[in-house]
Amino acid sequence: MTTQAALRARFSRPPVGLFAVVMGIAGLSLAWRRASHQLAAPSSVADVLAVVAALLWLTLAVLYVAKAIRFSDVVRAEITDPVRMPFAAAITVALLLVATAFATPAPALATVIWWPAALAHLAITVAVLTSWFGGSHLTLPQVLPTWFIPIVGNLVTPLAGPQIGSRTLSWIAFGVGVAFYLALLPLILGRYILVPQPVPGHLRPVFAILIAPPAVALVAAHSLLPSSTGGWHSWVLLAGAATFAALLLGCAPRVAKAPYGPPWWALSFPLAALTTAVIVMVPHLGAGATALAWVLLTVTSSVVVALAVRSLQDLAAPAAAPAG
Repeated sequence: MTTQAALRARFSRPPVGLFAVVMGIAGLSLAWRRASHQLAAPSSVADVLAVVAALLWLTLAVLYVAKAIRFSDVVRAEITDPVRMPFAAAITVALLLVATAFATPAPALATVIWWPAALAHLAITVAVLTSWFGGSHLTLPQVLPTWFIPIVGNLVTPLAGPQIGSRTLSWIAFGVGVAFYLALLPLILGRYILVPQPVPGHLRPVFAILIAPPAVALVAAHSLLPSSTGGWHSWVLLAGAATFAALLLGCAPRVAKAPYGPPWWALSFPLAALTTAVIVMVPHLGAGATALAWVLLTVTSSVVVALAVRSLQDLAAPAAAPAG
């Protein structure tokens, strides 16, 4: 391999989708934080996960900036590709989750992180919508659950926004997220049900993303209006998240055949969001709710650990030479 080819293999290797790793770890931190409040779980677990998520975000950001400077064509291809472009929004969603993870142990730091992340994500939302509405290049087979990340990712903004940022901006982001969730959901379900062309094998795990929007919306609504938790909207959102979780279980044999790669991290944040939503609803779920919450927290933690171990193994492996 030539020196140029070796550099390209090394610096173009970290894809933008790796920010989903931060989403998963920060999301798990939020689940443990909620568990420390309602299930008497140790808060130290949430603290450690928050620090890991923050350090990982910083590391990936530095690597991605280096990649953008050295191989701008690779980055340009990522952020303009209809399939990979939504993953670019994971950069700001992950940062919002990091801010939320620090809302309890370090609220001042969380505020400093939250504002630029929230505003940047709104800007990304506008840019993505402009691209979608102005581009006839899009086709239904390209529609995937990853499309939720840039638009419905606004639901992450109010998770701690009322406490560390702006209630007004949190409500705006919540409205945008809910509105476009309702708009995108039929498209995404239609893609799975009606399009004969199957989802590419390596992207099968992204089906799990369907779990996240209703689960995150439930937790966001709890943050905005705590007294409304347990109302009809909470049950509708929890039922939606649980239904997609059941569908994921039904599709597990097909998903398990996908080759390992960054899309596998799409399992982590949705499971963490579902776990957090269930913990929020524990006071309203009746007998067995606490046990269910602990089971989900254990399963989600195990999935994140397994994904982390596999990712570290891949990171230690030498970069593959480019084909041809």
